[in-house]
Amino acid sequence: MLVGAERTLAEFRRYSRNTGRLAGVVTGSLSQAPLSDLAPRIRVVLEEYLLSRQDEALNLIDQRRSRGKVVDGVAAAWLAARAEHPEMLAIEESLVYPARISEDGDFLSPADDTDHPDVIDDAVDELIELVIQRGGWVSFVADGLLDKHERVVLTLR
Repeated sequence: MLVGAERTLAEFRRYSRNTGRLAGVVTGSLSQAPLSDLAPRIRVVLEEYLLSRQDEALNLIDQRRSRGKVVDGVAAAWLAARAEHPEMLAIEESLVYPARISEDGDFLSPADDTDHPDVIDDAVDELIELVIQRGGWVSFVADGLLDKHERVVLTLR
């Protein structure tokens, strides 16, 4: 997300090579603007961006599924992200998955005893980090969109 005067933003875009995943732009002389003025303007742009990422993720899932390059569910996605080349991880927004990791690190098993020291509070966070470390990207999608896929889908390269 970029916030600034049109002239400054145009200059930045001219020199930057890292605008491919730019979430959006809010223009104006806003360097002294209070957060209460900025937040609503930024929120609109971010919501549009996140919706576009959701649509992109869902389309990619359909494309990769026809080639057999999709894994459903947290545990299966965990193993595939470790063993293969993750491309994109789509996760329903409210998913939390307490789990234990096997000694070799390859397998997750769900856990109900979240207070136990061997239990990871949320393996989804660990999965997100793993996918990003391995060169993939992440998209959060609205709850219910991945119900048929155990709320998590990993596409593979």
